[in-house]
Amino acid sequence: MLEAGDILGNYRIGGVLGEGGFAWVYAGVHVSLGHQVAIKVLLDHHVVKDSIRARFLDEARLQANMGHPHIVRVHDIIAEPGVAAMVLEHVDGGTLSDLLEDTGGPLPAPDVRRIGEQLLSALGHAHRSGVTHRDVKPSNLLLRADRPLQALLGDFGIARVRGELRGRKASTAVGATLGTVAYASPEQLADPRAVDGRSDLWSAAVLLLEAATGVHPFETGTDMSTMKAITDARPEIPEWLLRREPALVAALRGALRSRPEERWPTAERFAEELARTQAPPSEAPPSEAPPTRIPQAKVQPVAPPPPVVQAPSGGGALKWLILLVGAVLTAALLVWALRPAGLGP
Repeated sequence: MLEAGDILGNYRIGGVLGEGGFAWVYAGVHVSLGHQVAIKVLLDHHVVKDSIRARFLDEARLQANMGHPHIVRVHDIIAEPGVAAMVLEHVDGGTLSDLLEDTGGPLPAPDVRRIGEQLLSALGHAHRSGVTHRDVKPSNLLLRADRPLQALLGDFGIARVRGELRGRKASTAVGATLGTVAYASPEQLADPRAVDGRSDLWSAAVLLLEAATGVHPFETGTDMSTMKAITDARPEIPEWLLRREPALVAALRGALRSRPEERWPTAERFAEELARTQAPPSEAPPSEAPPTRIPQAKVQPVAPPPPVVQAPSGGGALKWLILLVGAVLTAALLVWALRPAGLGP
């Protein structure tokens, strides 16, 4: 086991990022350039076994030649006496497994689709290169810390290679390991040497269904019962997901057929079906915006003007004279009525 501060090749070792049965992954930094990396180091008791060491270094070369934005890049290989290591790009957001554990529940459907599209893009590239990953699972899908989600597929340690990929012989790692039971396809459980890319599509669908529900669709507590559930190809899908996302469930089920020939034929086709599950865009706004409302100025109330009495026109002159005389008489009577008491005429 390496300690923080140790120098390995051109890299200074930092803390432990992860550990497994074959290798540990450390944080690291290039001594001269200063950029951060992750360093996967084969364990001491495995590095002395020539076949395991050779397969580990083959994995590094294979992954280095993938050249895809959603596959973890391999920058360098360190092969020294007693040491075998690969230097990987630093992906700072943990794994999908970590995310599912932290959230404790399902991911939003848009995130599930986004992860699925990126994973299927990576798998499609690998399959076109003649590589079947054979170990697609949440802990092998790394995430960047920034949003929106960016997922990268890693760990090609048990990948099956058909033909030759830039110097890597087909016999290397064929049938080396079964993979992880809970994410293995029915045919992988039967014979891990006889699988092709459609097996990876099954594993991807299991991963995405787990992300969409927060619960593994086949895992039952023991390997034997889980294998039986996988062989029967009857995933547990909660009713609430069927109601909310029927199209998403249908796309995933298309990759979870027991017989490989009944599944989506390629990663590209699976991705197309997944893309169709997105909710339709909301109704577009009208082409013409409504007229802008100009704020009304605050108006102070104004008292109405006094009524104006208009003189009648020519034909009513006599009537006007009678009204005038009446008004004079009325005023005289008021003056007489208001005179001081005791005064005579």
